[in-house]
Amino acid sequence: IAESNFNKSFIEALARGQGPDAILIPQDLMHKHEDKIIAIPYEVLSQRDFQNTFIEQSELYLYPQGIMALPFIIDPLVMYWNRDIFTNAGIAVFPKFWDEFSSVGQKINQKDANSNIRRSVIAMGEFNNVSHAREVLGALFLQAGNPVTYPDNGVITSALNLESSLPALNFFTKFSDPRSAEYSWNRSLPISKNSFLAGSLATYTGFASEITDIRRKNSNLNFDIASLPQAHGGVNRATFGSMYGFSIVKSSTDVNATYTVLSSLLVPEAL
Repeated sequence: IAESNFNKSFIEALARGQGPDAILIPQDLMHKHEDKIIAIPYEVLSQRDFQNTFIEQSELYLYPQGIMALPFIIDPLVMYWNRDIFTNAGIAVFPKFWDEFSSVGQKINQKDANSNIRRSVIAMGEFNNVSHAREVLGALFLQAGNPVTYPDNGVITSALNLESSLPALNFFTKFSDPRSAEYSWNRSLPISKNSFLAGSLATYTGFASEITDIRRKNSNLNFDIASLPQAHGGVNRATFGSMYGFSIVKSSTDVNATYTVLSSLLVPEAL
């Protein structure tokens, strides 16, 4: 089932009495479907064993009543970069740190006679036409050592501190500020992924899973993939990851067998 149709398809299946034993669910939909999921008791899998097995981000699945999902995969934000644009601009290496975009942009950004942006080094500063803008901003916060959320008795609570978030927010917005030397994006431009596919955007911040779609939509695009740029002297080396986990559904006809199958899929020998 496509993620965009997941909610509708899942609820309709339950209504027909044909609900699955388990679902692979993105973390951001967990709270929405909490009432349809059976928590794994800590007597079955202790919190300590869970934390010793899975990465820190998976602790978002730890609820007071038990473990709401077993982490399966994380789809990280990465940077796609157009090799032809960088080569033609005389730039041999893609930016590894955010502050490099200022000098790189001077060689890549292009405007026409009417000051309309024709080519951009990066898409930032807007939300309507910057793909994954919320996630990109979240990654900037994480790199600055400012967690976006934390689990509080099963409720995902905001952890943002306005004062410590300002530098990351200012960096994000300066690329859409015409008064800034880094100005390279505005709301009149196409959505950033489409701009990258068209060859008018040098770098695109997207999820690693998008690589197949990019290749399919423009097989002639000469691009490569790299880790998300980091902050020079940043507190944390971090990116944003979309996490998916297996949850046991209340419609399961054999909860114990479902747990056994899911846990066997996630032991190191099976991965």
